[in-house]
Amino acid sequence: MAISQALHSLQMQPRGVAQFIAHGRQRLSYRAGGDGFVWLTRDGDIKDYWLGAGDSISLCPGDRVWLTLEYASRPASLVLESVSAPPPLWRRLVALMTHREARPCQPASGPVPG
Repeated sequence: MAISQALHSLQMQPRGVAQFIAHGRQRLSYRAGGDGFVWLTRDGDIKDYWLGAGDSISLCPGDRVWLTLEYASRPASLVLESVSAPPPLWRRLVALMTHREARPCQPASGPVPG
């Protein structure tokens, strides 16, 4: 089963298989299903990943992903959502140096020197 990028949720049947290519930075989350796990592998990645209910994994643009729902007795729900890229480091540094929080003056708590 191929996943459309417009589709943001996917129901997988036990022993079901799906594949897709990530468009942009995305997060795949295993949201529902009490038993079993999602086995995930990516083209060019020597690691395999096992996602239990509540787990998620970040995907990079162009990742070719294969999924299988293993050891499950009922369908599972997965969610594929876009993740915005963090701003470049130089932009974050400029923001830190130019935006300062103003603190109001504290009232004097004793006699005013004079």
